[in-house]
Amino acid sequence: MTAAARSMAMPLARCALIVVTVLGLVAPARALTLDQPPTSNAAVTTRGDGNGYEVTPANAYGPGVAQDINSGASNQSATCVDVRSDAHYWSGFDFSAIPSGSTINNVIVKQTIAIDSTNGMPTTCGRATWDDASDPGSDWTAYNQSAQLTTSLVTYNQPLTGHAWTLAELQSGLFKVETVNTTHNNGSRDFTLDTLIVTVDYTPPGQIDFTAAFKCNETINKEYAKYVKTLTNLLEQCNDARVKSGAGDTAPGGDIAACDPGGKLPAAFSKLESHIVARCDNAGLTPAAIGWPSTCPNFESGSCTNAVTNGNSIADCLDCVARAAIDQAMDLYYLDLSAPGGDSALIKCQSAIGKETSKFLVAKQKALGKCRKNIDRGTATAPCPVPGDAKAGPAIQKAESKKVAKICGACGGGSVDGVTCVSQTYDPSQIGFAGTCPDVTVPNGGPGCAAPVNTLNDLVKCVDCVTEFKVDCADALSRPDQSAYPSECGGGGGGGPTPTPTGGGGPTATRTLTPTPTTTPSGPAQTQTPTPIATLTPIPGGSCGDGTWNVGEECDPAGGATTSCQAVANTSAAFTCSGTCTCACPSFVEFTGNSGTIGVLDSGWTGQGHDATVVNDGTVTVGVTSCAGGSSRPCGVCTLLGPVLNLDADAGEIHNQRCSGNTRTKCTTNADCSGAGGTCEYYFGSNLPLVAGAVATCVSNQINGMISGTADVESGTAATTANLISRVYTGPNPNPCPKCIGDGPANDGIRAGTCDTGPNMGLTCDVNGTSPNLFWGSTSLDCPPIPGAQVASLPINLSNSTGTRTVTLTSASPNCRAPGFTTNKCFCDTCDNLAATPCMTNADCVAVGATVCGGRRCIGGTNNGTACSLTCAGGANVGLPCTTAAQCPGSSCTSNSQCPGGACNVPGAATAFNQCTDTVCSPTNTCLGGANQNGNCSVASECPGGSCIAGNEGTCSGGPFDQFCGPNATFQGCASDPDCAAQNN
Repeated sequence: MTAAARSMAMPLARCALIVVTVLGLVAPARALTLDQPPTSNAAVTTRGDGNGYEVTPANAYGPGVAQDINSGASNQSATCVDVRSDAHYWSGFDFSAIPSGSTINNVIVKQTIAIDSTNGMPTTCGRATWDDASDPGSDWTAYNQSAQLTTSLVTYNQPLTGHAWTLAELQSGLFKVETVNTTHNNGSRDFTLDTLIVTVDYTPPGQIDFTAAFKCNETINKEYAKYVKTLTNLLEQCNDARVKSGAGDTAPGGDIAACDPGGKLPAAFSKLESHIVARCDNAGLTPAAIGWPSTCPNFESGSCTNAVTNGNSIADCLDCVARAAIDQAMDLYYLDLSAPGGDSALIKCQSAIGKETSKFLVAKQKALGKCRKNIDRGTATAPCPVPGDAKAGPAIQKAESKKVAKICGACGGGSVDGVTCVSQTYDPSQIGFAGTCPDVTVPNGGPGCAAPVNTLNDLVKCVDCVTEFKVDCADALSRPDQSAYPSECGGGGGGGPTPTPTGGGGPTATRTLTPTPTTTPSGPAQTQTPTPIATLTPIPGGSCGDGTWNVGEECDPAGGATTSCQAVANTSAAFTCSGTCTCACPSFVEFTGNSGTIGVLDSGWTGQGHDATVVNDGTVTVGVTSCAGGSSRPCGVCTLLGPVLNLDADAGEIHNQRCSGNTRTKCTTNADCSGAGGTCEYYFGSNLPLVAGAVATCVSNQINGMISGTADVESGTAATTANLISRVYTGPNPNPCPKCIGDGPANDGIRAGTCDTGPNMGLTCDVNGTSPNLFWGSTSLDCPPIPGAQVASLPINLSNSTGTRTVTLTSASPNCRAPGFTTNKCFCDTCDNLAATPCMTNADCVAVGATVCGGRRCIGGTNNGTACSLTCAGGANVGLPCTTAAQCPGSSCTSNSQCPGGACNVPGAATAFNQCTDTVCSPTNTCLGGANQNGNCSVASECPGGSCIAGNEGTCSGGPFDQFCGPNATFQGCASDPDCAAQNN
């Protein structure tokens, strides 16, 4: 994958029209900057020696050898306001390029200045007026004083704070800057001013600053978590007091009126509302701009459907969903409790159920909130909790285990594994609990909760599952910019929530999908090629505009292509060299996946899915929020956030913003998908044909959530965090993906081709990408695969960085499971949960609420997906967990009693460290560089322009001897060449 910086040297109107959508939610665009020099100046005759910069002050209009000098400045003061200090006025700044209606965020004076000697601690000050006021006068900003000057030229940034700047003030012609040179009374000093620039940081109309939007969203998330905690604690404490008094059968459950006579909740809501209004409305942010829909998305088909137009209505929506979710949870915990009849142990049990589950609810909400904040900070990967910030998952699991232990300890014989109770003292009917768990489903691949509640373990599973559902829905509502509101949370309106639990089957609680980087190939290879660094050398001397790249310049407009930004400053051709010989830092960065020998995928550990080619032109664009070097070169390390629509979409680059219901439909918001169905999403490249072991599939790669990271503009290196949803479809050999036949140039926006198969067969299409495999040809998002052929939807971690990422076997790696290999370590397995989450260590499983990487789980039956162990089939230890026959005297360790109707095992092929018959995998050699990069080789001559080195693949000399037609028809098994005749090989 290659990374390239993209210029902002485009019409400003185009910038204002860019709309960014992530998961169908509008993401804010970054602020822009404009650097302008003065065109006129005048000495301040009433200060210092009265002549300011007396030696050619116009030299400060641009960089170069010629400079502006304030010579022999003496009798100076150390303060900016003292009239003994020399001063100079600068005016004539041209801010006409800033679009009408723009918001001015900041105005900065930048002085590149030096001093002949540091004696007297010399400094420079800067301030500005908006009405050409004289000095002294009241219409000036406060002075911004630099650090002590040095004998070398240094640029000092001096923000003009204390005034709310408007565009009218900047463009009125009355804007003026004053600079003041200060030094202690210590002889005569010469101040050398190389350049004076005013930088205006502004936001064009219709766009929003990232910082303001993030602060708004984080405020909503933070204050909502506080509100949920207040509501939960209020109801829990009210109910628990009734339970502990021995009257649990009269507990009010979710009745807020009965529990809040003092009005604590309205006061908490007032705080929630005021904070949102202050941080969002007062910053000029509309709900739509920060990802909110126009209508509250509702909860369990209830009445939370108010219009969302401002911060007040966001608060109303949050309040409505929180009340519905928490009220219903409290009803489950308390409303059916039986009269304890003075049984203190039963009272303790009843209290533990509501108290400990409420604590878990608050703990999970807190962990998810912190995780979402870390995503904003670029230190975590969406979604939360997994992969998240690597803290949320363990924190949630810890709270879960603590909750189970407390309930099991109060109502039974405790818990050994933090998942189930060893025994029960009271069953649900004695406690007073619903006979059937409510019919809800934990979002994002979680379990259904509906199931009979006959045992204490059934009760524990039920409160866990329902609480997970409530928390996950409430959390998703608070950050629509990071994740779409799950359909499981019950959109729609009017029907009301299901008040009475219904029957059904359901496994244990939280089952959150995790990225599976080794399961299914999902896009271009992750190796990045740094953008080449310019090899030209700047020449000492000269001046800006002489057609030569001089020391201190970033380019020179008079030199044409040889001294352009692209030639000497490592930019794309779109960057324009300014009249002051500077190049802007990028506002966008592109990542493009390449096909060919560099762009291949090696999936799995059997080798049958290795060396799979990808389609080309898989371009993804992200915005640049800030650079360490500011707005001009050197930019240094820049912070990235996206995705955004590719800048040249339908003009040479793929239009990658489509409706998930039918990717032929291009979109900007979810409203554009009302006909096509689904939501407006970003896609990573075109549909990808793949084959492994003669099985062909078609993979569609949707970007899931935000892309964040950094890029060093000068070196071309980058590190990004990204996640995909890879939807895998079966398809016929040799064409698993529909092809776009007869189209002209790819990605030109002209649908001149025709879809040959699929739901859009016969419709026109524009080629989006082409595979090097001749059988697979060109594919297009206009030609999606048949929806009914989807066999999997897999989360893929596409996080990458310049260089090589490795995984090493350690003592924490799971044991292999194939016969003869069980004492060896394998790189990966799956967790003992319903989702079969891919893992490399037990820690990966704990993070998603599971336990053991490669551990047994129930396959089928009523406990499908629940962690389990075999039990003794008979003898003295009948029914006890076991791992070997020795633990079952007089019997065998074979019983599946923990999995009624199913089996206690591990799904999938038993793992081994390779698939070689004799376990010997002999390394092969690979071409490094040249025309056959990454190709297999045995001698250097097979790598023209490169070298033959030890590679990262191998062959099984002792078998098995699977054979397939090559090089393209790898979907066809064969015994000899004639078997491949039909594939012309």
